[in-house]
Amino acid sequence: MKGLKLLALVLLAGTFVITSCGKKGPDMDKMASEVCDCSKDLFDLMDEQKKLSTAAEPDTDALMALMTKLGDVSTKAEACVKGLEEKYGKIDGNPELEKAAEEAMKKNCPKFAELSQMGN
Repeated sequence: MKGLKLLALVLLAGTFVITSCGKKGPDMDKMASEVCDCSKDLFDLMDEQKKLSTAAEPDTDALMALMTKLGDVSTKAEACVKGLEEKYGKIDGNPELEKAAEEAMKKNCPKFAELSQMGN
């Protein structure tokens, strides 16, 4: 089930490869909210996986069904994130924007912030 966490981090981290192109930069709060919206189904799967795997008697059939759903959910999330990258541009190598994006995610998408802490 670490695969779900890793997939979420990869998908969401990809959103923050943004360059400012000489402009002020994207609206980080709006972008963070949109990333969170893109990831809602993935977060729901992760919550469901956590409940199933911590049960006294984990339901392996339900866990396998959950993994089957992961393919569809990840495809939708990737498409959504790609749309955001097209909308906002790519952020990369700009420590100021990266820090602003990280702070916006903590404020606007606590699930992502929680997930990021697991990855450290």
